[in-house]
Amino acid sequence: MIEVQNLTKAYGLVTAVDHVSFTVNKGEILGFLGPNGAGKTTTMRILTGFMPATSGTARVSGFDVAQDSLEVRRHIGYLPEAPPLYPDMAVGTYLDFVLRIKNIPAERRRARVDDAIEKTNLGDKRTQLIKRLSRGYKQRVGLALDALQTLAMRRELEALGFVNRVVPHDELDAAVDELAATLASKSPGPRSGRHHSGRADRGA
Repeated sequence: MIEVQNLTKAYGLVTAVDHVSFTVNKGEILGFLGPNGAGKTTTMRILTGFMPATSGTARVSGFDVAQDSLEVRRHIGYLPEAPPLYPDMAVGTYLDFVLRIKNIPAERRRARVDDAIEKTNLGDKRTQLIKRLSRGYKQRVGLALDALQTLAMRRELEALGFVNRVVPHDELDAAVDELAATLASKSPGPRSGRHHSGRADRGA
């Protein structure tokens, strides 16, 4: 669950986020809609602990993003529109590499990589270099990375229809399964079936 109350971010005389309040309940998908400069990215950066708010409060899974930033980060994952990937590595090799640097034993890595690739429908791209993938498929690799590490998801996945999504840790499996079903049933860039938009107040 995500709870935001009167969230405000000011840069001198410029107010980027102006007293935003909203709640995202378990199982909901919230999309931020607004023009450039409306405060969408700033709000997400505050929620994910990348910058402090000027005033107001935000809680993720019951943890305050200002006072319990490290705990909040343990409960969320952050996938931007252009995920930070190693372009000269193949998809499967990259996912295995991520597990290796986290000291996951070899006998467990293969199964976890297989599962992440299956859930994100990347089987036919496993041996392809990341730099040769389309933007949508690169985002799928980022999604696979989240699934691989059993984190949560913050998604700005325009090509997948999931925009600025934060999912608490205990909802990850259901969220990954939902995205996997969408990916498997549609061409790259499927649309989400359920959105909760227009509920973020001014600035988002």
